[in-house]
Amino acid sequence: SGVVSRFSDTRENYLLCVCFIVIFTLSIAGNSLIIAVIIKQRLKRSITNTYLLNLAISDLTLSAVCMLPTLHSMVMSCWMFGDFFCKVFAYLQPVVVAASAYTLAVIAFERYYAICSLFKSRIWQTRTHAYSMIALVWVIAIVSNLPIAFLYKETYYDDYGGVECAPVYPAFVMFSYQIYKTVVLLLVPLAVMTVLYGR
Repeated sequence: SGVVSRFSDTRENYLLCVCFIVIFTLSIAGNSLIIAVIIKQRLKRSITNTYLLNLAISDLTLSAVCMLPTLHSMVMSCWMFGDFFCKVFAYLQPVVVAASAYTLAVIAFERYYAICSLFKSRIWQTRTHAYSMIALVWVIAIVSNLPIAFLYKETYYDDYGGVECAPVYPAFVMFSYQIYKTVVLLLVPLAVMTVLYGR
């Protein structure tokens, strides 16, 4: 008991399940194919392909780890995976989103210098440099999202045993964090890409 449908019409639950499963299947299949192709062409792997591999891995991680628990909690209106995984899933989602966003920003940076400073860029645009940039991307993604690991907790939302994975801090704290997350996860990489692709 305590596990109730969030929607008034059950058909909406079925539609949500279908949409999630389609997106989940396409994401798993598409990103797995990209990873397999890039790994298979290891000898021909370019710097861009190295970044695309990282992008595919982060997207695959988001789909494989986060989508199904999110779907379950939305449809059943109940969190059933415990407090530890509540914190893990709440933290992991923005981490992999940030990794994807900053990988795209790094690709824009690399392409800009490859076009505008072709001969100079060839000196430092090596595979080692690409690995260093990817490591930096993940460090930024991991560190910048550390606050969320302390903001979410498994909590009871009614007297019938209903459980949810939700923030446990006052509204103004969560509002401030949402602004911070929007800037870090969206506006900063978007600004970098806009400036570099617009020049």
